[in-house]
Order: sequence, then C-alpha cells, then structure tokens
Amino acid sequence: MRNPFSSLSRATKVMIALGAVLTVVAATGALSSDRSVSVPKEQAVEIAHAQVDFEPEVVRVRLVRQGFRSAPYWAVSLSVPDPDGGSARVATVLVSASDGAVAEINEG
Repeated sequence: MRNPFSSLSRATKVMIALGAVLTVVAATGALSSDRSVSVPKEQAVEIAHAQVDFEPEVVRVRLVRQGFRSAPYWAVSLSVPDPDGGSARVATVLVSASDGAVAEINEG
C-alpha cells in the first residue's frame, strides 16, 4: 500500500504537523479554561453592584476572555434607562471569574 504522504513536499508536511499541534493546543486550552470559572454570575453581579453609586434597573452579564491566556471575566453592565430610550446612567464592571477581583470599572 502506498503512503499517501509520500507525494507531499516537506513544507506541506511541516504545515500539516504544525496545524495538528496548534489544533491540539487550542482544544486543550478551550477545554481547561472553563474550569477556571469559580465565581458564579450572580456573585459577579453583586460585586459589580457594590462598585456603583446608583440602583440599576437593567443588568446584563457576559462571560468574556481577555489576554494571551484567555483569562475569564464577567462583564457586568448596569444601567438606568432614561425616558427618551437611552441610558441615564450606565457602568460596566469587569469582574474576574476566577477570584472575583474587580479588574476595571467604566462609567459613562
């Protein structure tokens, strides 16, 4: 039986091998990264709420990843709508999903 890789150039073989390695690394990182989420969404909302000086009427939460190692953070958006349909007050608080530390607060 003929080896299907025997007709490929050396560069093509190297690219296939590199692609396989990168796929394994990405899959391993994606599977293990969810384990580092130890702060539940509800706790992140409580932490974020303590950082603002207003009572939000609308709360939105998303799990985002930042940095080279894709550290997990809860992005908590807190707002009070104004009568015109916009937001009278809005703040976004970035809470570490690993330890609950506040990484960033944006108000606007």
